Formats: sequence, structure tokens, C-alpha cells
Amino acid sequence: DSQKEIGEIEKERMILQNDLESKTGEYVKKSEEFDEVTLGCDYKISKYTAEIKKLESKLEKLTEEKDKKILYLQSRNTELYLKLESFEERYNNQVEVSKTLQNELQSSFVETNSLIREMEMLNLMFAELEHRIFSSDSKVVNDDENVEVTQNGKQIKVDEVLKVAQSTETSPSLLQQSCFNEVTTQNGTKMVLSV
Repeated sequence: DSQKEIGEIEKERMILQNDLESKTGEYVKKSEEFDEVTLGCDYKISKYTAEIKKLESKLEKLTEEKDKKILYLQSRNTELYLKLESFEERYNNQVEVSKTLQNELQSSFVETNSLIREMEMLNLMFAELEHRIFSSDSKVVNDDENVEVTQNGKQIKVDEVLKVAQSTETSPSLLQQSCFNEVTTQNGTKMVLSV
């Protein structure tokens, strides 16, 4: 019986030994596969880590360039804004100067027209006086007041001559002559201020 029990034990030991060897082989195989997977993962992790570092470096560089560009654009915008303000101020000043000049020009135009009318009247009066003085054959009697002696020795009453010149209708020939630099009279050519 003892021998039989020993045989059974030995048989069971052999089964267990075979099972242990089989399990050990599977473990070694699984361990090798695990090592291969681990190596593959480590390689991939290392590769991805290197790629991430490259991307981080590139991102940092791009961020730095972007910040520089933003600062440049901000500075440029400030410069352009200041120039725009300067141009607006200069434009407003030019508008004010233009308005002032326009007002002065209008005022000067009115004054010029008034002076032209006055000069035309003076020219006509002067021409009429010349015409009446040198075309008159009668001599005027001296009076104590309002007497003027001309270069040719004739004496005239200024007030009366002016009244006559103003009340007398102007002849077209005298008006035409008064528009030139010279007025021709019976006693020669006289220079008249023309307008």
C-alpha cells in the first residue's frame, strides 16, 4: 500500500512539475512580450516627448515673434495716430486760415470795388475840370475865397467848378478817355490815375 501511495504521490508530483514548467514557460513568454511592449511604449514615449519639446520650442519662438510684432504694431499705431492728430490739427488750422483769408478777400473785394468807383468819379471829375477849364474863353473874376491859381495863370473857383462837374452829364468821350493812363486836353496830354 505504501508503495502504491508513493507511486500516486510521484505521479502527482510529475503532473505538478509539468504544470509548473508549463506555467513557467508561459510566464517567461508573457514576460518577454511585456518587455517588448514596454520597449515599444518607451520608444514611442521618447519620440513623442522629443516631438512635444520641438513643438514647445517652436511655439515659444512663434510667441516671441508674435509679441515683438504686436509691440511693433502698437508702436506704429501710436505713431500713425499722432500723425493723424497732427494732420487733423493742421487741416483745421488751414480751414481757419482759409476762412479768414476768404473773409479778408471778400472785404478787400468790396473795398476795391468802392475804390474803383471813387477813382472813376475822380478821373471823370478831373477830365471834366480839364475840359471846362481849358475850353472856357471867359476869365473868372478873382474872389477872396475858394480861388486856386493853376500853372498857366488862370484863376478858378473850385467849389463852383466841382458843382458844375457833378451836375453836368458826363460825355462818353471823356468817360472813355478817363479809363486810360492819359487824358488828351486842348493844352496837351495829362496823366490821369487809371483803374
